[in-house]
Amino acid sequence: MTTTKKIFSIATTLFAGLFTVALPLVTTTTLTACGKDNTAGTDEQQNSITAALDSALAEWLINDTLIATEPHDPQIPREGYIISTIRNPDINVKNGALYNVVREHFKSLTCETETNWFVYSVNAGDSLIRKYLVLPDSLDADDFKSDCNAEGGAFGRDTTSKTAGQHTHSCDLESSKHLNESRQYVDPTWKKYVELIVGICQE
Repeated sequence: MTTTKKIFSIATTLFAGLFTVALPLVTTTTLTACGKDNTAGTDEQQNSITAALDSALAEWLINDTLIATEPHDPQIPREGYIISTIRNPDINVKNGALYNVVREHFKSLTCETETNWFVYSVNAGDSLIRKYLVLPDSLDADDFKSDCNAEGGAFGRDTTSKTAGQHTHSCDLESSKHLNESRQYVDPTWKKYVELIVGICQE
């Protein structure tokens, strides 16, 4: 897809207000499981897509634990913090491509279409855990708001977005109330919203 670099940039810079880091160049590969010829091998192609997605989904669903970034030492320039990023290969499905981005403190699953991107992401910082859910205009965020409230978070909606066909919601949690002794945050809604994003891409 021609918008891959733009979408990946947007997904990873949703948290620019919290962390300014130099990200390494991420190389991506695509699992090409579907072709343009709908008259031959349709069943085989669909089976290949299903197998690739099932395998990827099993891996994505276990990525519910994040390790919060340490408080920033003002004596060390932020450029000195090296953070490794893994973007897993794209899975092409009916309405777009699915991919997972994994860092210790940041995880996301994105459905990228020709014109939009729909994302669930979680970022764990030393003072704030921030979740984003980017949905099609046809879906509401009532469940996300309820889940945010259940964790004692502050729910918000981005009213400044100018991208037609999608809207962004956020949930902010105080890290001090949600991190364990190992500075880990286990997201209780990771599975739910990963499956939602996968469903959006498959509809």
